[in-house]
Amino acid sequence: DGLRFYERGANGGYGWRTVKAPPRGVNGLGSNKTTALALFLGELWVGTQDSGISIYNFDTRDWREVNTTNTSQLPTNSITRLSPIGPDPTIANPGPTHHVMWVSTPSGGLRYAYGRINWIWTLFNTQDGLPSNLIRDIAVQFRNGERYTWFATDQFLVRWDGTTIVDYAGTCDMHTAERVFVDNRNHVWFAGLKIIPALVIGDDGDDTDGGGGALSPIGLCRLSYKGLGLTTW
Repeated sequence: DGLRFYERGANGGYGWRTVKAPPRGVNGLGSNKTTALALFLGELWVGTQDSGISIYNFDTRDWREVNTTNTSQLPTNSITRLSPIGPDPTIANPGPTHHVMWVSTPSGGLRYAYGRINWIWTLFNTQDGLPSNLIRDIAVQFRNGERYTWFATDQFLVRWDGTTIVDYAGTCDMHTAERVFVDNRNHVWFAGLKIIPALVIGDDGDDTDGGGGALSPIGLCRLSYKGLGLTTW
């Protein structure tokens, strides 16, 4: 139902301010159905369920929108998650152009990064080797000079090193994850999900017809480099 800002007022005191989507054609929040929040390069990015991304500039207090109308690479206006990524720690004197924003959607993952001369959007989906287009979350891990991008899809958890996609489904007794997070010690944490097969009872009473399944939470998993694979916590 929109946004709530806790900010300093003109009188010096702090209080809450409600922000809702204005009438169509008026600059402001694109939709009251907000799904994700992130700070990126000093601006607030707001993911919505049906209007793409609204970006708020704290200095000018102006809004701008990223949606399927003005950004052809955005596959849908439904945003699942926003994941701002800081610079690679091996870069000396990093600047704003070394930051990246990943956008999770039900139709693929979108990367917003600086190219040779400007900022560009790049879509990643099943055509690039992902097991599914429905992306729950994305996180990036830097390790030994390598960049690993983790995609939690609705089917499997995979890792991409810029060239190869590796399937981690079944590790730590999970198939995918609801959320992926890299902490300040560069450990990768997963809110694990396991696929529980569903049985369909046939007319003959045989319960082996099978088909489908449900995702069940299994707790937290953490990637460990002291041994192989993932360990539960």
